[in-house]
Amino acid sequence: MRVQPVGATFARGSRLTAVSTTNDRIDLFGRGPDKAIWHSVWDGTWRKAYRVGQAGVVASSPTVASWAPGRLDLFGRSPGGHLVHYWSDNSGSSWAWEGLGQKLLTGDPTAVSWGPGRIDLFSLSPDDDLQHMWWNAQQWNDWQPWIDADNPAFGSGPVISASRSGQLDLVVRDHSGSLTGRHFENGGWSAWQRLGAVPARQGEAPGLVSWADGAVTAMVRGELEDDLWNADIRWPWAPE
Repeated sequence: MRVQPVGATFARGSRLTAVSTTNDRIDLFGRGPDKAIWHSVWDGTWRKAYRVGQAGVVASSPTVASWAPGRLDLFGRSPGGHLVHYWSDNSGSSWAWEGLGQKLLTGDPTAVSWGPGRIDLFSLSPDDDLQHMWWNAQQWNDWQPWIDADNPAFGSGPVISASRSGQLDLVVRDHSGSLTGRHFENGGWSAWQRLGAVPARQGEAPGLVSWADGAVTAMVRGELEDDLWNADIRWPWAPE
């Protein structure tokens, strides 16, 4: 493995988010010290980062999804607690933006696309309810709360991935520090399932990525500075 400088300065504590829209390209985003989203591109080498939108617009770490080559959908929580959406159809050469919904959010949003024209978004509200919003290629469906009797006591914000078309993989940390997840397939959600305890930093959400059809890996930093824990998961939920 070769370590390279990215060429961007991100705010301390900001989670980075990345997506690949085509072969041999990575789009990396993070919140800068100016509370703007910054964008750096790898296409064989890391390009100089540039700012997306204005300073002072974003108070959370950003999240990004892509549902077509060159398409980027970027989200963040504003200082007022509302969702901000930037999008580009030309790999970030130009951007448009909008505010989405009136729902107040407290957590970092997380987004994923499982197919053309589809985006699913999750975040936490001030009362710690998990909220779900989605784009169906024609319109946004506004935030809907998940008020389920079996919801865990959330110890972190959610993270989401899609390991195949029509499938969503959602993971959070509960207050005990355990990774807990549920799975969407064939039009319905599974029950929450505990994936194992991790001695992780209080309140820190895991990372989640899909690397094969039906397979995801959850990763979280441990209590010690150099600790990194992971769980490889295949469906149905079965940590390896």
